[in-house]
Amino acid sequence: MTVLETAAFLTISEKGVRRLQHARRLPFIKVGASVRFAKRDLLAYLESRRVKPLDS
Repeated sequence: MTVLETAAFLTISEKGVRRLQHARRLPFIKVGASVRFAKRDLLAYLESRRVKPLDS
């Protein structure tokens, strides 16, 4: 996925995606000068951000 597609998928700005990329919080793939993101990596990132309820 491109930066634009990733931003839409995560419902954050393109700048937010770039921040996460530069901080190495999102895995990415370099294709020449382009950056791409794998959907499975984005789903894993979202899962890692899950907040557990207090009662469990």
